Amino acid sequence: MTYLMDDTTDAAVLTPCRQDPEQWFPAPGGTAPIARALCQTCPVIDACLEAALDFEGDARRADRFGVWGGMSPQERADEAVLRLAMARLKEAA
Repeated sequence: MTYLMDDTTDAAVLTPCRQDPEQWFPAPGGTAPIARALCQTCPVIDACLEAALDFEGDARRADRFGVWGGMSPQERADEAVLRLAMARLKEAA
């Protein structure tokens, strides 16, 4: 997660995940409520989510890990499916 930012940018210094990266990768089945809450204060939450979705592509939920952009692996899998469905509807219109 921390590689999304260039260390020379102000935002990289301000991202909560750079302070304690382990918080963002709970044990399987864990929810990481502190990480998810801290994400909501992050100046790059949207870019983080976009980078995670781009990186994960069409990966299954089991192949997604950690909290990225304030979302759990399941939430990102659901978001990816939703975006794909919306893109297909747009193409069909």
